[in-house]
Amino acid sequence: MKWVGCDPSNSTITSIIIGTFSVFVGPINDNIQNLKNLTMLVFYNTSLSGTTIPSSIGNLSNLNVLVFFNSQLNGVIPQTISNLKNLTHLDLSFNHLIGTIPD
Repeated sequence: MKWVGCDPSNSTITSIIIGTFSVFVGPINDNIQNLKNLTMLVFYNTSLSGTTIPSSIGNLSNLNVLVFFNSQLNGVIPQTISNLKNLTHLDLSFNHLIGTIPD
């Protein structure tokens, strides 16, 4: 059996994809930073209304893909996103975020 988003060789979670019609509603817990092997974090068409992107997201050093598409997020884009040196894809569109995306 294969579990998408899990690495059975070391029992770690490597990707989380939560999409349309999900029962998941905000906020995003700061403990997400403990998922050190996470390479993909995707939320799309979700109801995270009133939620901000936690600054702890910048501690996910292995993250390649970060998507919060149409997730009803509010607040300031955290500057800690600039810590994500392996990030190749970022999509924060269709939210209520302010600020600039850091280099």
